[in-house]
Amino acid sequence: MPKKNAKKTTCKECGKTFVSMDFLYCPFCSGPLSDKPHHVHSAKKSHHYRLMGKMKLAAEEMEKALSIDINNPFYHKLVGDFYYLMGNVRKSIKEYQIAIGLKKDFADAHYALGIAYYRKACLKEAIGELEKTLKINTDFSMADYWLGLTHYHRGDQQEAINAFKKFITKNPGSVIAHYHLGIIYISMKKYKLAAENFKKVLSCSKNHASALYHLGYAYWGMRERSEAIKTFKKAIDVNPRNKRALDMLDLLINVPEP
Repeated sequence: MPKKNAKKTTCKECGKTFVSMDFLYCPFCSGPLSDKPHHVHSAKKSHHYRLMGKMKLAAEEMEKALSIDINNPFYHKLVGDFYYLMGNVRKSIKEYQIAIGLKKDFADAHYALGIAYYRKACLKEAIGELEKTLKINTDFSMADYWLGLTHYHRGDQQEAINAFKKFITKNPGSVIAHYHLGIIYISMKKYKLAAENFKKVLSCSKNHASALYHLGYAYWGMRERSEAIKTFKKAIDVNPRNKRALDMLDLLINVPEP
């Protein structure tokens, strides 16, 4: 129970009076009880604006929180997220680096930095950060996924395959990873393995036009002409403007005279 002579406070925002008990915020409306800036209040306002989709205002409030609590690694990470969402990858990288400098085992920051490096086409650096993420937290499976993409774009097909397989092991229900594996196997001319992965995609999304096209291409690579024709026709049914499928179907049906 509050003391008999306990100090009472009236909230300026909702008008309700209550025993303050050193509250920073009104227990009824969460409004600030002091005009003095406080980082928690700015952080809460930032979260509110983010939920409303007002990224610029959210970023401004998060920067206010950071200016008050400059050595908070989580605030640096959040500011970095806002820069990234607004398309300023260079500034997001800087904030993620500061966050990691303040907290070495900050897996979320390493992961975000890895994605930002990927977007900036700094693929070697991206791989380094994503690997650090997994070293800190082996269950951070999206790092496996992005490692797969990054290794693939660096031209390291086998490492990409390994990463996507690890991701699928942790996420057996994933469909998109099978699609990427199929694309890699096509590039390696391993058509049977490609077909197996595209079939897994189509088992969940039968009208996936791109998967249908690539499955048709895999059948063509395996010299299964009738299956290739049938699959290209399905791809065209889904998307009549699928030029790649139209061209392949024309190639297979209209065989030139010897």
